[in-house]
Amino acid sequence: MLGDGLKLNGVLLENLGQIQSDTRDIIIRKIESGAYKIESSPCPTCNETDFEPLAEKDRYGLPYQLVQCRGCGLFQVAPRLNAAALQDFYAKHYRSLYHGAITQQATHSKAAEERGRVALKLLADINPVTSDSNIVEIGCAAGSQLLPFKWAGCTVSGYDFDDNIAALGRQEHGLDLRSGGLAECMADVENGASRPNAILYIHVFEHLSDPRAELDLLSKVLAPGGLLYLEVPGLSSALRNREVFHDHYFEIAHNFHFDASTLKDLVESCGWTCLYVDNYVRAVLAPPSFSAIDPESALKTLRASEHAKQLLQAGIENSEASEICESLLLAGASNAQANFMTGELLYYQKNPLCLDYLETAHKLEPTRGKYTLTYGWALNAFPGGAHKMKLEVLGKAASQLPGEPYALFHFGCAMYEAKRYDEAIGIFASAIRLKADVRAFHYRLGLAWRAVSHPARATESFRKALELDPTHSYSNYELGRCYAMLGRKNAARDAFKAAISVNEHPQFVVELSKLEADEI
Repeated sequence: MLGDGLKLNGVLLENLGQIQSDTRDIIIRKIESGAYKIESSPCPTCNETDFEPLAEKDRYGLPYQLVQCRGCGLFQVAPRLNAAALQDFYAKHYRSLYHGAITQQATHSKAAEERGRVALKLLADINPVTSDSNIVEIGCAAGSQLLPFKWAGCTVSGYDFDDNIAALGRQEHGLDLRSGGLAECMADVENGASRPNAILYIHVFEHLSDPRAELDLLSKVLAPGGLLYLEVPGLSSALRNREVFHDHYFEIAHNFHFDASTLKDLVESCGWTCLYVDNYVRAVLAPPSFSAIDPESALKTLRASEHAKQLLQAGIENSEASEICESLLLAGASNAQANFMTGELLYYQKNPLCLDYLETAHKLEPTRGKYTLTYGWALNAFPGGAHKMKLEVLGKAASQLPGEPYALFHFGCAMYEAKRYDEAIGIFASAIRLKADVRAFHYRLGLAWRAVSHPARATESFRKALELDPTHSYSNYELGRCYAMLGRKNAARDAFKAAISVNEHPQFVVELSKLEADEI
């Protein structure tokens, strides 16, 4: 036993509101009457039934038989509510017990949006997430975690047993949120819906009564090459704070408590591959049917790439770039991959010869977003590329990589250079929705707003840029110009002086002098 505080002794660890207290009493009556069935089952990882008791109640004072498996160490509830009882609990009581009532914060959570952004990035690091991707979330609540995928252009949908919160999400976000869970998702696929390219379980997997069965069903519903994204509370994080661990961490909704190791052990015991997992217990998983790159071939290609980098760092001649490409081909890289890797190395060495290799890679695999984007960067970096071609390539990269904010940003810059300012504004705004903490995104948006004679909107963007980087002299300079356009001369003077204090650029000094001369 972890401590006397977790014994079933009638002492509450939480101060409950009236709605929460009433809900707790309803749940207890359902357990005591048998309306909620309790089931015993072996450890899902190692099939062991020898458990060490840890707790008898949860944070709300509800019966909660927490144990640790003596075979593999997994923390779990055994015995626990069966699947039917859990479904009723989530549909009718979960949010009343936890929150008392559904609030606006529950329908639109910045923290949930950020979790969605993390999921998008980690998935995209392994498989491209494009506008053709179909993303499904199980346990979606109001859908805030799906928003970054929606903004990236993906087709998104979600399922939740609590249709009240899903209905609020449909109203608030305009998302396709449905009542139910994985079984309902599978039924929709059987009735003609597209198979998901990725399924999200964000703070949901730990709630399941039978994770092995869930993984088995997931492997059948995912599209070929599809991935599963999991995020669960990290047991190791809770253990760092004894008070949180004992008094607040354990709750009836959580049947399992994972760290990175025990989650990996469970999914691998079910035949899945853990492609990524971190100590926050965020994981990208592939089903047994997933076709991974041959490790030996990938290792040879990686070694060849590292050798090529060493040659370039040593200052090789341009004529030897073809030898790098040839060595990559011999190491098992495809023709497109070899040309891309060679071109990428030359690009980072600021060698204009990169254009030839990157163009070849792009032509060989025109739908590969990474190839398209890097070719666009190279066209932007070296004067040899026609402006129309640069705009076309960067536009294609943005459509192929809708979840990549820098692809949108560079496309926006090309639009700005083409004096298509209104379109640039929309593109920069989309990049900011995906990643709001990049100074350059706000600065460029400000330039575009000023170009269409909206100094007030431009001012907002330059201020945001300066919040992220107070020393950026050009943001202060442009802010000063906007203030001058708005007739706010004192504010303009302060902004110009702030710019000059960092960078005594002649143009900054001229603008300040003109402003002061106008006042004489």
